[in-house]
Amino acid sequence: MATLSAVIGTILSNLTLAKAEADKTSARLGEIYAQDNKLKYFTVPYLEISTIEIELKFVFSQISGENNENEVLILHSELENIAPERISSLKFSTTFPNISYKKK
Repeated sequence: MATLSAVIGTILSNLTLAKAEADKTSARLGEIYAQDNKLKYFTVPYLEISTIEIELKFVFSQISGENNENEVLILHSELENIAPERISSLKFSTTFPNISYKKK
């Protein structure tokens, strides 16, 4: 089992890593496009993430009042036999700022 904060942190971390991989792919394509006599006139495909909305369904399996580290069940196989009224839903969105880092 995982804590709710760990689940959300992992989702956000993986989104950031996915964006980094997409950027690396665009950079490699840019090099290929630059060397091709026809492709050099095209724009390089890239992924821009501005906002992502996520709905997470879960059940609190253990609630701790001391440190707010609430363990949750999130797998479909864990949730399928739980009464619907016990399942919580959390909707959140995050925005990815477009920041460029350049060496001085």
